[in-house]
Amino acid sequence: MTSLAVVASPDDVLALRESAPAALDGHVLALDVDVHLALVAEGIAPLTPWSVVDHDDVPRLEAIERELVATWSAAAVAMIDGVNLFDLGAHRHRAFLARAVWLAFVIEAALVRVAPERVVTLTPPLDAHGLEPAPGVTRIALLDALVADLAAGRACAVEVAARLDRDPGDRFGATGAGERPPIDLDDLADGTTPLVVFHANGGDLSRQAPVIRRLVDDHDVRVLRVHRTGDPDATPLDNVVTAHESQVSGPHAFTATDRVRLGASRERFEAALGASSAAMRCGYGGAAWRSHLDFLFGDYAARMTWHVRAWTRLVERLRPAAVVTNSPVPLFDVAVARDVPGLLLPHGAMLMGADGWFDAAPRATLGALGVRHASRLRSRGVDASRLVTVGEPSLAAFRADLPSRSDPIVQAWRTSVGAAADDGVVLALTAPLGAPANRATLPRTDWAVAIEDVRRLAAALDARPGRRLVIRDHPVYGTPRLYDDLAARWSCVHMESESPLAVAIAGADVVVVLNELTSSLVEASCGAAPVILLTSAMPWCDHDAWGTDRWPRATTVDRLVEWIDGALGDGNCVEQLRRATKEALAALVDGAPEDAVGAAARAVDAIVRPPAPLVGEEPVACGSTPSSRPV
Repeated sequence: MTSLAVVASPDDVLALRESAPAALDGHVLALDVDVHLALVAEGIAPLTPWSVVDHDDVPRLEAIERELVATWSAAAVAMIDGVNLFDLGAHRHRAFLARAVWLAFVIEAALVRVAPERVVTLTPPLDAHGLEPAPGVTRIALLDALVADLAAGRACAVEVAARLDRDPGDRFGATGAGERPPIDLDDLADGTTPLVVFHANGGDLSRQAPVIRRLVDDHDVRVLRVHRTGDPDATPLDNVVTAHESQVSGPHAFTATDRVRLGASRERFEAALGASSAAMRCGYGGAAWRSHLDFLFGDYAARMTWHVRAWTRLVERLRPAAVVTNSPVPLFDVAVARDVPGLLLPHGAMLMGADGWFDAAPRATLGALGVRHASRLRSRGVDASRLVTVGEPSLAAFRADLPSRSDPIVQAWRTSVGAAADDGVVLALTAPLGAPANRATLPRTDWAVAIEDVRRLAAALDARPGRRLVIRDHPVYGTPRLYDDLAARWSCVHMESESPLAVAIAGADVVVVLNELTSSLVEASCGAAPVILLTSAMPWCDHDAWGTDRWPRATTVDRLVEWIDGALGDGNCVEQLRRATKEALAALVDGAPEDAVGAAARAVDAIVRPPAPLVGEEPVACGSTPSSRPV
């Protein structure tokens, strides 16, 4: 009997070994790079998404996604106190729809290719939903129910094996209320100087810190900095009130009336989905979607209701002149819905092609990376009046942190990675090859090809005396199973992720970004070493859309090795690559002010104190001049 097992983590393979070992003797579809590596290590050659989906399928995938997003946007309405709960963090839902389209399309293609009589999946987790899990968890909780639904639709027998009981926890499991003692807001509420509320989580705390400093020092405003995750003590700020979300909110009830209203909203939503061909293609009507909708219109809606009432109360009490964030969060979304002017600053330098992120943003001012980014946003329907070109403020801090090659800390780094004085150090920067549960777009990288490519690169450099390949794995969505194996097989490979990125970039002779897009591509281009983007496993990536089309791009490992050899031994070659790197960086942030921190602070001040334009003169974007308007 022909069988197909669908697995998404090494734990899935262990579960099948225990309860359905025969499933691993048939066809196996691996939906993440880590489980792919685990299967290959056992001598199993799995199918991958790119084994069953062709590049020509991209337009079909995108069309399904557009229809599903349009259906969602029109029908996902759950009003509480005048705010649509699904407008809060709307990018989460857009990202889920992209994952749903991808998963359903890949599973359906595998069913067509294999034509199995039996499909093996695992017991679905209780109360599974499709929003992002906790960081580091790559398995999509809806997968098992979706596989069973699609298999049953093709009249395949479905065998459900017992899964390992390892609950990763719910990322949206707490409102944060009551975790810390409240702070006194009376001084903030009574002041006559304009108040700006900043919200940040994790790394955005450090992104915002220089902007807040400049704003407080130069623009006569008060700032309340609110966070939920991260350590604000790492970026202390004078004359700024810093508070955890729970310190500026309070308990807010979810009432029986709210629940009745949400029940009616769900009925209307399900009716709309039932009429959508795209939704039906993605398995709507089966257990996977029912579980997801149970969560959305139940626990998730209750939490978002808490946010609506908590942040409405805060806004009404403090009357802020503006609210600023790098990532749309409920506080920001609620404040904008309550007519507080908002500014969405860049969340990193690799955002230009993240259309869903900006499409889902509330009607606030959007900070663009440069002229190309602003033009792309306008082409997607964003009015020019909502755009301000600020560049990426964190790049200024990164440039300032870049040490010189002769700095003792850089020389110590080179020694720590095993490089002799005359050795050529190739720094390889990585990004998530898999992580489907946290993907916000259709995947770009064929990881089976990427795995083979990095092995070929290691072998080629190992054969050349005086070469060191230093690999920095992704800190959250890394692939240690792959890179640790490289270090064990080839003596030139060294794994290093502890030192500051700026030190590693200063110590490298060549920087290579391996088959993915990451903000570290832009950061590395601030240094002296040439930066090369390996794209041999990225047949689906639209480099023009992401602004990476100007970087030196090697489409094969052989071409990459030629460039590395030239950069380490040919003065003309290294200068050409350096020049191309700098030109690529300049093109990405073209039109952005040199002082991005100051531009961001001025953008906030312009919202707080909008200047009156001269008669007959159009407004000018912050950081630009009337003769060179970037927007």
